[in-house]
Amino acid sequence: MTSSGITKKDVIIMKVCYLSYPLDLSKKYDPSSVAMGYFDGVHLGHQKVVETAIHHAKNKKLASGVMTFHPHPREVLGKSGYSSYLTPLEDKLQILERMGVDIAYVVQFSPALSRVQPQDFIENFLIPLKIKHVVAGFDYKFGSKGTGTPEYMKQWSRGRFEVYIINPIKRYDAKVGSTLIREYVKQGNVSVVNELLGRPYYIEGESIGLAQDKRASEKDIVKIMVPKPYLLPEKGHFQVTVYTERGTCSGLLMIKPRTVYSEKPDQLELEMTNSRGIVAENTMIGIEFLDIINKYQSQMFEYTLA
Repeated sequence: MTSSGITKKDVIIMKVCYLSYPLDLSKKYDPSSVAMGYFDGVHLGHQKVVETAIHHAKNKKLASGVMTFHPHPREVLGKSGYSSYLTPLEDKLQILERMGVDIAYVVQFSPALSRVQPQDFIENFLIPLKIKHVVAGFDYKFGSKGTGTPEYMKQWSRGRFEVYIINPIKRYDAKVGSTLIREYVKQGNVSVVNELLGRPYYIEGESIGLAQDKRASEKDIVKIMVPKPYLLPEKGHFQVTVYTERGTCSGLLMIKPRTVYSEKPDQLELEMTNSRGIVAENTMIGIEFLDIINKYQSQMFEYTLA
């Protein structure tokens, strides 16, 4: 996801197919080369998987595709850790489209799907979809209790499709993965997050209050509500770039510690210098994280919201 999510509306050219198990066999599907995975964050490792699928699609004159699942399996199965995302579904689809993917298969993950045996998923889902090439990371799992692996898929394909397995990309002696990146986000280490994503970490929110800093008339203060389930740092002050339909400026984002669980969307506070009135109340704002400045300190901003 980049700033263009706010500054302009891209023409959607990627086809998005929402699927469920069992597959609707009355529909027609194009032969494709497909990257498989959940792809939260679409980080450097994910990008290698997707780019490989696109490469094989071009060589074989097939449609390039990505198969992802929604919601996250951990969320559906009641496991902890996935009530928020590095890239909510809409953001993820926009990133994949900008990478040049032709088709996104969004498979509804359900308890019933979690019980499907790996061979049944291949026979009743992948084969009818006319998938000719599958690209997956070395640690990709599918099927009941995660018993399906890329090697298993290779054996069961029986020459009907090819399987390509992508080795891990490593940084700081660790595999680049969504779990690692999520930990860095929580810690506020956004410079490392940006390196592992290959782009600045990005969120969107709605401005719900405007004010002016009492200490400096050229500074604007905005309170922001974050309606999408983005994973946010636990606390801190961050150097950010702000995008709206009116323009772009630099800013300082404050995330307060969360002390009480709330069903309400997260609310953040954004300080902008020389923003030239680019933020209006009740409008969407795109925020790219550049670096952490310091941990949270109370009373940093002295202002009154209108």
